[in-house]
Amino acid sequence: MSPALGDFLLDSRPGFACGKTDDSGIFQFRMHNVSKASGISLETRRRIPRDAHRKIDQFAVTPGDILFNATNSPENTGKSILIPELDEPAVYSNHFVRLRTNPQELCPEYLWRFLQWHYQSGTFRGMIRAWVNQASVSRADLLALPLDPPTLHNQRRIASILDEADAIRRKRRAQLVELEKLRPTLFHRMFGERSPDCELGDLIIEGPTNGLYKPASSYGEGTPILRIDSFSNGYMRDNPWRRVQTTTDEFAKYSIREGDIVINRVNALSHLGKAILIEDLEEPSVFESNMMRLRLDSAHILSEYVISWLLTSDARQQIAARAKKAINQASINQSDVRGLLLPKPSIDEQRVFANSVNAIRAERDRVAKALEADEELFAALQHTAFRGEL
Repeated sequence: MSPALGDFLLDSRPGFACGKTDDSGIFQFRMHNVSKASGISLETRRRIPRDAHRKIDQFAVTPGDILFNATNSPENTGKSILIPELDEPAVYSNHFVRLRTNPQELCPEYLWRFLQWHYQSGTFRGMIRAWVNQASVSRADLLALPLDPPTLHNQRRIASILDEADAIRRKRRAQLVELEKLRPTLFHRMFGERSPDCELGDLIIEGPTNGLYKPASSYGEGTPILRIDSFSNGYMRDNPWRRVQTTTDEFAKYSIREGDIVINRVNALSHLGKAILIEDLEEPSVFESNMMRLRLDSAHILSEYVISWLLTSDARQQIAARAKKAINQASINQSDVRGLLLPKPSIDEQRVFANSVNAIRAERDRVAKALEADEELFAALQHTAFRGEL
């Protein structure tokens, strides 16, 4: 019989549920304590009574333990975290299975990386049992996962190599975060003290125009379509755009071109009004119905300036004040957007600002491309490592 994960563990204990909270109680790991990148997030700590379980000490976590997230949404089931030195005692909920390795046979750092690789490869997605909004991987299926580790020395070597490659990725991501902070910081430094003296509508030469609505059956091939999940914080995401079938008239009415600004008009209040400046389109595209497109009078206002203003707290507050609220979502209309008040510096000042923003964007693009290469290298290292070739 081929070796499996369960052969190398001293313990594989599911956690326990507790619906009570106690501000002076013990910290219990929950699903929100696992980040998107399978790291630990401790910003929010849920505490439960210390007598919540009569054998609560059996659920304590220690450095080197791995918490496998066995129950979560389908896309998040299978994440895992490696417990480091913590600043307080902790237990874990029934959403997790605690894996404690036999240190004579299996290095926990190696196992954590091994489980991450399987999660990213979709292994656990194929093992889940799903129901409404949730899914789970059974403890038996997890322990039956084939595993034939190399020597402890090589396990530690592989884990170290992956740790170093991962550290490079994290630093690159941190660079992107800092670069994305520069544009609002620069805007505030140059224009933050100016009072609004102009309505956005006075600077628009076309629009705002609502986007294209098409039924789900029209999606799959055709023209790329900008959707609300295509951008964030004023930058395009890397995910590929969906395609939709359009007529000649629809394309003429709903196409986007470089220099256009697109604003989200229907969303949760926290995301309402998120906006993007259209740049560097790879091919002719259109935009979806939950957004508005506007085109500016470039002789008096620059798109780079307006998109940066739309990302400020002042713009966000004005949008929130105009929002029509309904259950779970809010909306704004064309008049709301046209009525937004903003400061209008001279065109020369705007150009100075735009030149700086373009330099920031160029550096961000350079770092983003480097991160893509880092991601590819890390994926290749994982694949090589767990095929026994590293």
